Amino acid sequence: MRSCFDTVIDVIHRAIDEQIFPCANIEIGNSKGTLFRYSAGYRRIRPDKLKADEETIFDMASVTKVMTATTVTLILVEKGILALSDKMGQFYDDIPDSSRDITVKHLLTHTSGIPGYLSIVGKNRDKIDMEILSLPPSYPKGTRVDYACLGFILLGRLLERITGKSLDKLAKDLIFEPLSMKNTGFSPKGENIASTAWDDTPIGVVNDYNARYLGFPVGNAGLFSNLSDCATFCRMLLNGGQLDGNRILSKQTILKAATNHTPSMDEARGLGFHMVSQGAGPVVELFSEAAFGHTGWTGTSIVIDPCLDLYVVLLTNRTHFNNHDADKMARARRLIHNAVISSTDKLSRES
Repeated sequence: MRSCFDTVIDVIHRAIDEQIFPCANIEIGNSKGTLFRYSAGYRRIRPDKLKADEETIFDMASVTKVMTATTVTLILVEKGILALSDKMGQFYDDIPDSSRDITVKHLLTHTSGIPGYLSIVGKNRDKIDMEILSLPPSYPKGTRVDYACLGFILLGRLLERITGKSLDKLAKDLIFEPLSMKNTGFSPKGENIASTAWDDTPIGVVNDYNARYLGFPVGNAGLFSNLSDCATFCRMLLNGGQLDGNRILSKQTILKAATNHTPSMDEARGLGFHMVSQGAGPVVELFSEAAFGHTGWTGTSIVIDPCLDLYVVLLTNRTHFNNHDADKMARARRLIHNAVISSTDKLSRES
């Protein structure tokens, strides 16, 4: 007998057959809990095949941005330690004038003028924030969205400078431990980790080359997590910043973070999050315009839709296929998420 979620399963297996990703773990849920969880495929296909399961840990890639630096920043804003309007010139002395007026909000919305995709291999690791702030701007700040991984590396370093604590400790103390996210961190343990490289890169080593070069936790990439922990994070957001009596953020802060702060620009950005309020967005087509989330290069994504009271965690290791076709992965995400809408509608009609 077919279930409500068989269409989702079918789409996932079709993507595996088309070698878009070797494995996929998915959880669909709402503010109350899990509606559906499923694991398929192989967490490693070479040199030998190892199956994935629901506990497999994944390199979250750029989902790191919202699960660490963004959330920590918002917590510090609520604590009165940091302001969204604070400028880099308040915290760094010897930086070019062009960087002094970059604000925390500019970094969160990818409107800082900092170049988008740029290798920092060879730069001074210990002063990487100064190295980034010394780069000539690629456009006038606040005039367009240019997705900048370097901006989130800078943001993570700023958080460390302000608090005197490392980013991984901040995330652990302020987010992961209060939410009992025991399988989430920058140094994954065990062997049940999805491989994200085609070469001999050891499992559990971040795929992102800038984060790997720096060798310490950064706000751009490098977080590892699994299905249940990511779902916990999403439920916290759906529940207005609280879960099981643990308050991470206020409801108002979540609403502000999930607002389009770049309405006149070519991409809809909240505070750290990607918004769906302009067009289909990178991962969904049938979700409401209130939906927000983030994607990761390795094939990960989270989507939260407060209007539908729905979240979807999709974890894959598509880069293990040596697959760098972002368009195919983006389409696969859309197909899966469209099937989710159909499946949850069937579930609601049957219940």
